[in-house]
Amino acid sequence: MNLKKRIGLLALIVAVVGMLFLNAWQGYRYHALSRQVAELEAAQKDLLEKNRDAIAEIAHEESPGRVAEKAGSTVAPLDPAQLTRVTVEKAGGGQ
Repeated sequence: MNLKKRIGLLALIVAVVGMLFLNAWQGYRYHALSRQVAELEAAQKDLLEKNRDAIAEIAHEESPGRVAEKAGSTVAPLDPAQLTRVTVEKAGGGQ
């Protein structure tokens, strides 16, 4: 075999081995990125569920019945006998 054929064969072998290595590396990267995407999707789903629950809790707390319930438990009812009526008149008699 002459030198040119040996160099050509060696270059071909190196190219094939290099292509196999790059293919394996690409498969590894694809698998790693797929796993990362799945983790991020799971985290996004969890955050969306928490957000939905928070919105539902806010709606519940702002409902008229809940506001009245909270107001009733924190404010004592007024006794009409203890109320004082105040009338404010404009100075100068009027208009």
